[in-house]
Amino acid sequence: MTVVRRVTRLLGTAVAVGLVAAVAAPAAVATTGSPLPPAPSVRSAPGHGPVAPDPGPAGSGLLSPYADHARYRTHDCETGRVGHRVLVIGDSVTVRARVALVTRLRVAGWSVCLDARSSQPTSAALDYYAAAAAFPATVDLIVMATGSNDIFAPSRMTSQVSRAKAYAGSRPVVWVDVWVRRWSAAPSLAAYDLINSRLVNSAVARQRVDVDGDDSAPVAAVSGWYAFLMSRPTRQAAYLLDGVHPNTAGAEAWAALVVTAVRSRTFLTGARVLAPPAPSPPPARPAPLAVHRVVARSPRLPGDVRGREGRPRASVGG
Repeated sequence: MTVVRRVTRLLGTAVAVGLVAAVAAPAAVATTGSPLPPAPSVRSAPGHGPVAPDPGPAGSGLLSPYADHARYRTHDCETGRVGHRVLVIGDSVTVRARVALVTRLRVAGWSVCLDARSSQPTSAALDYYAAAAAFPATVDLIVMATGSNDIFAPSRMTSQVSRAKAYAGSRPVVWVDVWVRRWSAAPSLAAYDLINSRLVNSAVARQRVDVDGDDSAPVAAVSGWYAFLMSRPTRQAAYLLDGVHPNTAGAEAWAALVVTAVRSRTFLTGARVLAPPAPSPPPARPAPLAVHRVVARSPRLPGDVRGREGRPRASVGG
């Protein structure tokens, strides 16, 4: 009996050791083999599942990289008439509307330098001119059409407006206000998009002065794009592709507002007065001027059609 009990105890110990080794083996493989993939970076709230992406410092998320995005540049204003050369600095909204804007400015008598790059904030747009700490001497007026990508850090906008004014020197600056409310973004981000758009616009408006002001580089006019889209809820669907960028009708409306701001007053530039130029003859190739003439006569803009009782309503256009 003693021998039998000893054999049983030995066998039991061996079986237990085998089971422990079998259970521990997968863990050893997972530890010593290929590394396991990292856990998803999506944050979760207890009882609510995954939540929205990182809202960033301002609630609209984080700005995407833009270093590999193409830069659109023209140099027409270098050979234009002195006193009638405009530099337009913009982002992807300007890229979308560049044909309409350049066409309208040229018809209005301006030579145009265009410098636009998708996704760039105002700081990056101005960095291009940081070496000289000034905009090119060949231009007489600057249109700043950036700000859509500053919604991710609107608190920095005030310093960038001051920087643009310093680079302009005695030349006036016309600023294009922004509207951003991305249709594809999470609702929590889209809500902050509009809040931050207003903060960006407010930073510009605070530094706007009249033509008889003391500032050496006045923010002489603001285009009114935000107010245009807010004036009728249907305009947002009629003039935008995605809650940010204009469609074809939107590009014409955006460009018309910019040109109206450029031509809206006589600009004070240091000791001399820069008057809006007289319209130049139409180009050889027919340009879409019919819409421009309508805009000059009444508030109607591309995409607006007349509904009942003569009230404008917006048609959904692409």
